Amino acid sequence: MERMLIVDDEIEILEWLEELFLYEYPREVEVHAVSSAYEALEILDQMAFHVILTDIKMPGMNGMDFYEKVKANWPECRVVFLTGYREFEDIYRVINDKNVRYILKSEEDEVILQAVEDAFGEIKAEIEKQKNLEKQKGQIEKAQYWMKCEKIHQIVERPECLSENLESLRELGSRFAFSEKMLLFLLRLDTRWEYAPDDESFLEQCGDILKKRIPEWIRMEEVLLEHRFLLLFFQPTERDNHQWHRIFQVSKGAVENVQEIYAQEKSFSAVVSSQTLCLEKVKEHILRMRRIMAGYMGGMRSAILDAEKTETVYETQVFETDEKVNEECLKLYLELHQRTSFFQLLHRFCEQIGKGRSRHDMRAMELYFKVSSVLLQFINEHHLQEILAFRIGLYKLLSVDEHRNWEEAGTYLMNLSEEIFDALGQYENTLSDRALDRVVEYIDTHLEGDLSLTNLAAIGGFNASYLSRLFKKVQNETISDYVLKKRMEAAKVLLQESQEKIQSISTKTGYLSSTSFSRAFRGYMGVSPQEYREMGKQK
Repeated sequence: MERMLIVDDEIEILEWLEELFLYEYPREVEVHAVSSAYEALEILDQMAFHVILTDIKMPGMNGMDFYEKVKANWPECRVVFLTGYREFEDIYRVINDKNVRYILKSEEDEVILQAVEDAFGEIKAEIEKQKNLEKQKGQIEKAQYWMKCEKIHQIVERPECLSENLESLRELGSRFAFSEKMLLFLLRLDTRWEYAPDDESFLEQCGDILKKRIPEWIRMEEVLLEHRFLLLFFQPTERDNHQWHRIFQVSKGAVENVQEIYAQEKSFSAVVSSQTLCLEKVKEHILRMRRIMAGYMGGMRSAILDAEKTETVYETQVFETDEKVNEECLKLYLELHQRTSFFQLLHRFCEQIGKGRSRHDMRAMELYFKVSSVLLQFINEHHLQEILAFRIGLYKLLSVDEHRNWEEAGTYLMNLSEEIFDALGQYENTLSDRALDRVVEYIDTHLEGDLSLTNLAAIGGFNASYLSRLFKKVQNETISDYVLKKRMEAAKVLLQESQEKIQSISTKTGYLSSTSFSRAFRGYMGVSPQEYREMGKQK
């Protein structure tokens, strides 16, 4: 969803502009409003905005200085300056900047609306241009990209080889300092289980578009792990810049922005981590993030999870033998719902189990319980017991005596695994339902609080655009309509069943002022709050 920020130190003008874009703009847009440039900079460290509508003269920091700081974080952002009079010096400063517009506050509403609409249109056209350019990358560039990925794979697997690969990485265009601290994000395509031929090129495009949205003071590198995963590295460009929290927030906002850009084509989810790492810890951290992704995202789409706020499903382990690696791969394929890869490996396990020579064959028994423990752990963690109990006998899972021979035991493990994958489709749908329920419950119990789309998306673990579409599909109304309805319902009760002042009621229903509340109430009910209260008394 398109997102805009309104900045004006005059509260009445701020509320007027906010309501103009909430209720008069021809399509749905996420609107944030703040009364100072400093508040705006704080929120700009948390999320990306497509368009900023701002007063050019504000106390403490004028609009031009504010704009310079905006460009440092979000170079692609469009800015529309509003002023009560013509400032020719300021116009001269921005006249050659394609990302800036300048209009008078005295203009008609339609002119202001059109200026913002034109800004959104420019961004959309620029995005399409960038996407087309990425698709047209030459074969030499693609070959260099894959060679660079291979080198990064090598140093992640064997950090001690960094020095011998540094020169090659520089020749291939990488400027990332792998010998210094870094942050890691992991992106996953939201395809259902199986590989699609264009998955890798899509992730490559996402990485390239993302680089264009990262400010110059942040250094970024990327590497494809498999056909569904893209690993992102971030660090400050300047060695003495240690604003890690700001780097994390800005990079996270850029990832969300790219999610929105590709929302109509393919979706991806992400696990983002604010933990600073050295190269030696990267491999371990990747495994941790993949487990978070598998354990908490399930079938959710366009989700962004914070690794440090999410309890890991499993403890990180170090595997030393091929057999342990196979067991871990079996677990990972199941977690990631990679059906084909899972059954190929399971078939190898079952072949070995079927070679058991007697009921007391300890090797066959060991392999059987390795597989059964993986399945049991997955069933318990994903609450599949009730679904599976009506399809297959779970009591056989931990009792080899229930099988006539080892071949039958292997067949049972294959059949149970088939039932698990069939049940996952039903389970995945409930994940989004539960997250949406959290959002609805939060709205109902926090009418006085921040019910912006961005905040609600964080509550549910969604991307804001995906939440907007999902909410409308399930609830048959937009989030803004639902929030307005709930606030008005609460206001009607307070007006008729209490003697509270209008100012108090406006605060309890989430409005900045009684003027803003009264305007919204009249628009919804057709009468003012006081008139509605008097009507109740007459009854």
